[in-house]
Amino acid sequence: MHEDVKLGYGIPITTDCAAQLKYAEIYPVGLQHQTTIDARGASIPKKRVTHDLSNNRTEGKSINQRVIEPLVPKVIFGYTLLRICHAIHHIRYHNPSSRILLNKVDIEKAYRRVHTSAKMASKCIAVWFTDNDATVPSPTNTNEIAVIMSRLPFGSLPAPAEFSQLSDVIFDLANDLITCEEWDPYKHPAPLATHIPPTKRIKDSIPFVNALDPDVTLPNNMKSTNNFPSQRRRRRANP
Repeated sequence: MHEDVKLGYGIPITTDCAAQLKYAEIYPVGLQHQTTIDARGASIPKKRVTHDLSNNRTEGKSINQRVIEPLVPKVIFGYTLLRICHAIHHIRYHNPSSRILLNKVDIEKAYRRVHTSAKMASKCIAVWFTDNDATVPSPTNTNEIAVIMSRLPFGSLPAPAEFSQLSDVIFDLANDLITCEEWDPYKHPAPLATHIPPTKRIKDSIPFVNALDPDVTLPNNMKSTNNFPSQRRRRRANP
């Protein structure tokens, strides 16, 4: 919680202020145990703070229970792995002897990159304690502090769909830039291009496997990396 406040994701206020705030609702926070990888790729434990917006579910009053689920957009990024597998097969089918390069990018604190409305933020308040010994809320505890979570909360039912829509726009724009004839990455390089690590390729002695006939079809511009203007310019610059 301290990091969320430090980074501007959370707005600290007094509990008295929270009690007078219009639309204010307070929900408990939890801790989700996960795993991640270190710089060498080894699996290490990780803890993520979550916001239990399903609290009071027995009374039917929680935020998640008030969500009109039929109006929640589909979570497209939930099918990412399947879509990548289809894309790899499609490219290999049309390019049996070409290398296929894959780049994976992790967006740190992804949900925290998305703002919520002021009305929604007021409904996502958590109460924290400045005293490490105070673990139970109490009207007499003067060490309580409320934090308004102004970013997309972990624990919100529509949050995955909200992030899915935003991420789709970002990657659609990236794909449009790749296929744009007017964009030259050498004249107008991306600001983070220098941070992309060197390409790792398998040994030339390892043969490619032929792709079987596909059951699905994908856009024609995915048949070959030669269709991408940036790839064509790179080949001319590096014959």
